Amino acid sequence: MNIVLESLEAKAAKQIDVLMGKRSRWVDKDKFIGMKVEFYAKSRKLLKVLTVEDIKSFKNRYYPTKVMMEDKLRKNSKTEMIIKSIEFDILIPRGTFTERNLMRR
Repeated sequence: MNIVLESLEAKAAKQIDVLMGKRSRWVDKDKFIGMKVEFYAKSRKLLKVLTVEDIKSFKNRYYPTKVMMEDKLRKNSKTEMIIKSIEFDILIPRGTFTERNLMRR
């Protein structure tokens, strides 16, 4: 597989108080999928790295199906997300994403 990546960088405006000072992204130019993101503190210290480890095609669209988030401040600290199935064009009942509904436990 031949992946063509484009590197993008976003920096926080100085007047805005944010946790992340900078993000560097690598995007697959053919599939329009972010393949890697590095999150930096204002001090330029690397905090976290997100990498896409697997991509699958669903209904002629590409989606990351395995994503890893590494915490660079903690040794051996990773979170892995695996998508096993995706459904498209399903009806979502009105009110599903209201604040009241989302606050229920």
